[in-house]
Amino acid sequence: MIIKKFINSFSLIALFSLLFLIMAYCDLVSAKHKDTKDPVAKVIIDPTTLNLINTLSLHPELMHLEFLQYYIGRPENEAVHRVNLHKHFYWYDNSNHALKYEMEQILQAPFQVTKSTFTAIVTDSHINLKQTKSLLGDDFQQFYDEKGIPCTSYATSPNTQLIFKQPSNAFRITKVSVDYAGPPLPGPSLQFIGFAQDYRLQKLLKNLDNGNPQELITILKSHLSEFPSDAKAHLELAKVYQKTFNLNDAIKEFQTAINCANNDPVITDEADQALRSLKVLPPQ
Repeated sequence: MIIKKFINSFSLIALFSLLFLIMAYCDLVSAKHKDTKDPVAKVIIDPTTLNLINTLSLHPELMHLEFLQYYIGRPENEAVHRVNLHKHFYWYDNSNHALKYEMEQILQAPFQVTKSTFTAIVTDSHINLKQTKSLLGDDFQQFYDEKGIPCTSYATSPNTQLIFKQPSNAFRITKVSVDYAGPPLPGPSLQFIGFAQDYRLQKLLKNLDNGNPQELITILKSHLSEFPSDAKAHLELAKVYQKTFNLNDAIKEFQTAINCANNDPVITDEADQALRSLKVLPPQ
């Protein structure tokens, strides 16, 4: 009851932020007690998936392949839908090829998405519909989808709903969807694309801070083969080359980072200073 009163004093955006913190906390507890059978130690929903769903529910324009590719890669069946006005994309788990994400979109004309639904498959979740109501408050709608599955939905942003699904024969939520229906969605902004690029890059680098430089070079080059205009990745690769005294490649990557930076002062200043230290540019 105390939690409910506390939550009711927040805006809906704050509610989802709070939910994400709760999930992240449960992830930490789960990691600490992964060998126990304590139900509190279970992850409610995978925090990475929850973070993505939270972002899409507040910014439905990010239900776009140019943004999603940095979080979950490109869908396996992308080529099939290049010219279709009704698209249905699928992403699969690499370990067992089970369906992990899907996105269905309806366009009124090319590049004009008026309906978009992104769904995460969360069969390993540890939260049910009743618990979502306790966490998110009483401002929700209940309905059955076209397959007769019970759903609970919350309005998150204009024309956008966050929907939790729990089949009658299940004890937990199995799907979480973001559903948009309204005017044509704009594309993701350059700022959000930059955030997504940084997210992917930091995810690649987080366990390699003190790792093998050659392994780091391999990972960065692989990333750049998919995303050749990622200025931050070029900058990181240049720094690794510089540390390993591969100066010609370092200079090339610093220059490429500047060319791809779109005048980002953080990247251009760091690359510029590095080139001056390498005597490629005159001192200031």
